[in-house]
Amino acid sequence: MSAPHTRAPRVPQQRAPLAPSTLPTTLPTTLPSTLPTTLPSTAFRPAFAPQTAPLPGPTTRVHDRGLSQVLSTRLDALVPGGAATAARGSAAYPAGRAPVLTRGQGGHVWDVDGNRYVELGSGDGAVALGHRHPRVADAVRAALEMGESFTRPAALEVDAAETLLACVPQAEMVAFVGDDAAARALAVDLARTLTGRDPVVVLPSDDLASRRAECDTAGSLLVLDERRTAFRITPGGATLDVPVDLRLLGGALGNGFAVGAVTGSRAVMRHARVEQGAQAHALAAATAVLEAHRKEDVVATLDWVGRYLAEQVREALDALGLVPHLRLTGPPADLRYTVLDGAGEPSADLQRLFLAGLLDHGVLAPSFVVSAALTDADVQHVADGAHQAAQGLRLALDDAAPR
Repeated sequence: MSAPHTRAPRVPQQRAPLAPSTLPTTLPTTLPSTLPTTLPSTAFRPAFAPQTAPLPGPTTRVHDRGLSQVLSTRLDALVPGGAATAARGSAAYPAGRAPVLTRGQGGHVWDVDGNRYVELGSGDGAVALGHRHPRVADAVRAALEMGESFTRPAALEVDAAETLLACVPQAEMVAFVGDDAAARALAVDLARTLTGRDPVVVLPSDDLASRRAECDTAGSLLVLDERRTAFRITPGGATLDVPVDLRLLGGALGNGFAVGAVTGSRAVMRHARVEQGAQAHALAAATAVLEAHRKEDVVATLDWVGRYLAEQVREALDALGLVPHLRLTGPPADLRYTVLDGAGEPSADLQRLFLAGLLDHGVLAPSFVVSAALTDADVQHVADGAHQAAQGLRLALDDAAPR
């Protein structure tokens, strides 16, 4: 059995900040071998509202999870999967280590036992600006002061529509709906109404020219699904050479508040019939998110933070020879990891073991999906947690190796 390794302190290399004019406008889907070790001075840094009391629970090694365990047990008995959505469920977490959370601030969250974590995953990608971003929080608070759901549109729906259409290519009209799923359902209903057929739903990475030709031949609508990529990988929507009939938006559009949208030409969208539209406070959140993207280069910051995180985690694992056992997939702003066994196959047990080590160090990371609120210190803390988690992973792999 290998002895535990001690990680030598790292001294980040100082580099000149990236000039605004050289920020990337297109984002690669694979990571280069050399990544920056410092974030650009132009990086988006939201100014969070001051706290009325000191922030509890330092981000450090976590010991007490008693109340989280009690509440997790109750959730498992009351709610399928132990959470409102499968992505938040307890199945992927090691036994006794799934935290139940009470609040978030920037790139941190707190559990019911008072432990503070650096959070990755970012609400399954939805919270791209970080928790309680002041622009979003203020907009939602103001909308709630006006009322809840009206019998006619709220005035802020005009701002939301005009602001969104200004940043989405090929869009003349927009229908706001309650969430991501409702956006897809509306697109399907609209396609069936106009063509009698289900739409062909594609991702930005698909062969759009071929699918466009198929749709034109069959008389189907071509729908571009950007619920995962818009406002995280692109600032509003991909600029395409191939026309699409509809676009689906959601995900990071509300920074965690449930809202979806379908955009398209006036000729198509005028036939849309929305049964359950977005709530006024969600439209306010979406407008605030769009304003954040208009004033700050959020997408470039997410890309840089993701690259920086990947480089630091790789460095932490390299000291233990474990880089081949952690597969990173996706673009830097939407990075996922898979732990591989000695045969190079995904291992759920090793995945939970690695996640357990991260959690013990105060890192909540079911994935490596970043928010723009993460600081250099947060990334360094994640890298230290990855090194700690990797020691347990190294021992497990050595124990399982043939003698």
